[in-house]
Amino acid sequence: MKTENTPRRVMFVINSLGYGGAERALTNILATRPKHTDGTSDEIHLVLLDTLPDARPVPPDVILHRLNGRGSLIRSMLQLRQITAKIRPAIMIALLLRANLATAIVGRMLHIPTIICERMHVSSHLAQKYRGVRRRLFSRLPRIGYSFSTHILAVSRGVADDMVEQHSANPSKLSIINNPFDLARIRADGAAASSVPNIPARFAIAIGRLEPAKNMKLAIDAFLAAKLDFPLMILGEGSLRPALQHYIEQQQAQDRIILASYQDNPFATLAKAQFYISASRNEGFPNAMMEAMILGIPVIATDCPSGPAEIAGVESADPTAPVTLAPYAIIVPMDRQDALTSAITQICKADLNQHYRAQSLLRAEDFTLEKIGAHYWRKIEQIAQSARRRSTK
Repeated sequence: MKTENTPRRVMFVINSLGYGGAERALTNILATRPKHTDGTSDEIHLVLLDTLPDARPVPPDVILHRLNGRGSLIRSMLQLRQITAKIRPAIMIALLLRANLATAIVGRMLHIPTIICERMHVSSHLAQKYRGVRRRLFSRLPRIGYSFSTHILAVSRGVADDMVEQHSANPSKLSIINNPFDLARIRADGAAASSVPNIPARFAIAIGRLEPAKNMKLAIDAFLAAKLDFPLMILGEGSLRPALQHYIEQQQAQDRIILASYQDNPFATLAKAQFYISASRNEGFPNAMMEAMILGIPVIATDCPSGPAEIAGVESADPTAPVTLAPYAIIVPMDRQDALTSAITQICKADLNQHYRAQSLLRAEDFTLEKIGAHYWRKIEQIAQSARRRSTK
């Protein structure tokens, strides 16, 4: 706890510092922590549950602790309890499912307030990943975290609704805060030369893990059906790479679909695209879509749960039309190749393309590092203060 001479200890918990969106959001939050009115800052501890290579840097004054959870919830929870009892933070904040569960349970055991951050649409994620008994079993786990935590932060309205309606989260202890983005850094990185060999002068782009949830085959089929005179470039890695590469060869489309690898600086390629395509079946908050908009790239996205429609400025796609020209992006129904092809054809029209370039830049201003980071730290302060008042009664 913070006294006159001791900085308040704040602990963040996450599985590792990989390339994912949650990891990027965490490092952005850490970079925006404010000073107190007396000029001091919190003492920040970051606990990584697994011993894995880091893909994200953290501020140099953050105290890093590496556990050896090996992907196990039980091991992670036991080791987290040990280090938390030693540090005695004033509050714990967790991101990602295993970290959320371990933190909520340890916080309850040690009487430390906790905030868990839900980054994904849990129901659609579990439906994609599990079946039968395993799905029913795993669907119970988030409820434990939601019930044991002091507060819950959802990354989008759709994620929050799913938590309440399907997983019994208490709406009175739930808030919505979107992901923060460092607009200046993304745009600076976008100005660099692309590392993709022989990059074409014109191309469309899709970015994401090559896994079923991202539905890259639909993006490929819809793009090929549009019969454009420039290719679609896909940046990503995943288990479906061999199958997608084989499918592209089957379609004799090697000159129209470029299956590039993940890039250390994807923004240098993204910034040069004609438009961005997301064919996802589920998202929490679609970071790559937002990053395209930050770079002024027009966006086409499926109306999946959840996030794309919210970012585009509508509640959902128009059910009476295959293509919804939303205020900030074009939205189409999920798994509709005809609708996605129609949207691709429309975005190639010069006036509509320019319109959505301007709207992308306008929308990006709602997700700046400064605005969203401040929301996170205000919520952390609010929950910590409330817990301290309760403990002194």
